[in-house]
Amino acid sequence: MDAIVEIINQTRGMIAARSADGEFVILEILASAIPEKGDVVSHADFHSMGRETYRNKTQGTDLDVFVQNIVGSIDAAKKQCFLTR
Repeated sequence: MDAIVEIINQTRGMIAARSADGEFVILEILASAIPEKGDVVSHADFHSMGRETYRNKTQGTDLDVFVQNIVGSIDAAKKQCFLTR
């Protein structure tokens, strides 16, 4: 399953990527380079929580992440990435 990175919080090392069904997966990047906006990330199951390895298909690298949440709107994704109050 693929998702496109749409939100990045460099300070906190968090991203939100939108899947084809419109949900946003909220990822905390643990020990990898932070993807860029527009990068395609993939994983077999976007609904699995906790520590996972995602693939950045655009850059050809693996991402060590902690899956924080799945949300249904861009506003909720911004909030989960600590970009709004």
